[in-house]
Amino acid sequence: MPHAPRVDIIGMRSVAKIARAAGQEPPQHLRRTALAGDLVANTLYFSLSGLAGPRNAVATGAVGGLAAGIGALLLSPALNVGDAEVNRTPATQVMTAGMYLAAGLIAGVVYRQLSRR
Repeated sequence: MPHAPRVDIIGMRSVAKIARAAGQEPPQHLRRTALAGDLVANTLYFSLSGLAGPRNAVATGAVGGLAAGIGALLLSPALNVGDAEVNRTPATQVMTAGMYLAAGLIAGVVYRQLSRR
């Protein structure tokens, strides 16, 4: 897709920026480091979908996912780690917010299903 969001680039820039702020050189395997950080951060963030209990997990996940998507749209340029990567076109913006919304919905559904066991 020509206007797909490139949140991976924002992640790599963020890792490099944090490393430099700490007085270190960015890691040689920047993509891997950013992916590992993204997996940990998203796991922790989307696990919050279960805070309101199984009955409300899907709604909580949706709200959290949408908040994360809007945050990606607004914070990436504000933190100077990328704007075009998520705000290039209206379609890019919708896809960015939609990815996070979908992740939140999935997290909520998975939590609800697992809590039934």
